[in-house]
Amino acid sequence: MKKIFTTILFFLFLSLSTTVHAISFENITIMVDKEICSICGISLRTKLMRLDGINQADVKIKGYDIRIRYRADQVTAMEIVKVINSTSYKVKKVKR
Repeated sequence: MKKIFTTILFFLFLSLSTTVHAISFENITIMVDKEICSICGISLRTKLMRLDGINQADVKIKGYDIRIRYRADQVTAMEIVKVINSTSYKVKKVKR
């Protein structure tokens, strides 16, 4: 009986420890109110990449848009918008 119980516990532990969770990413494009210069673009990208859950942040230099790939279970679009609005840029539009 003890061997059966130990065997069941072993396989239960093994199955729980090897469970793979699918990571789901979301993409958004954020339009800002003014053209992004190169120095500000680097600074903006750095601030975004410091957020947990941001996988990729592409800031279009000499443009108005920022493409972001993120994990919705770690960061929200609203948190991303707050970071951008804390800079000299203000969010005009969010495309999902």
